Amino acid sequence: MFDLNEVPTTKSSSMLDNIPTLFHPYISNIYNVIGDGNCGYRALAVSLGFDQEYYETIRQQMRDELRSRYIIYESILGPETEPLFQSLCFFGTPCPQEYWMKMPEAGVLIANMYGVIVHSLSISGCTTIFPFWNSPEEFQHHRVVTIAYLNVARHFVMVELQG
Repeated sequence: MFDLNEVPTTKSSSMLDNIPTLFHPYISNIYNVIGDGNCGYRALAVSLGFDQEYYETIRQQMRDELRSRYIIYESILGPETEPLFQSLCFFGTPCPQEYWMKMPEAGVLIANMYGVIVHSLSISGCTTIFPFWNSPEEFQHHRVVTIAYLNVARHFVMVELQG
């Protein structure tokens, strides 16, 4: 594996094959991260400007966010709330599948915790999630996080979209 801060990957056709073609013209880069089951959290760390090794802190912050507003998230996510919480309770590598990032549910936490708009891209479906706690005025200079799930590889990557 490599340090994403030094050697960014470029678009690869096999990765693009797993992202809906509608988005292809807007993709400027795809950053591959270590595929140890923590790849969703690693991709999120990179898209927030951190080193991918920051994934454990991100996972902990997401767990704390869910715990602190559990009743509110339960009213939004319903029966998916507890499985999401349980998935955030694993720390280590490799990460078993039951603890992988669960989208779009995790996207709701990400959007609200970091005040970002979250795009989740996948051949099986795409979602865009806005933070609940921010007002429309705060979106004038918004920040977007884009994570793609590569179905064939069962792997998340961070995607940079053009301006």
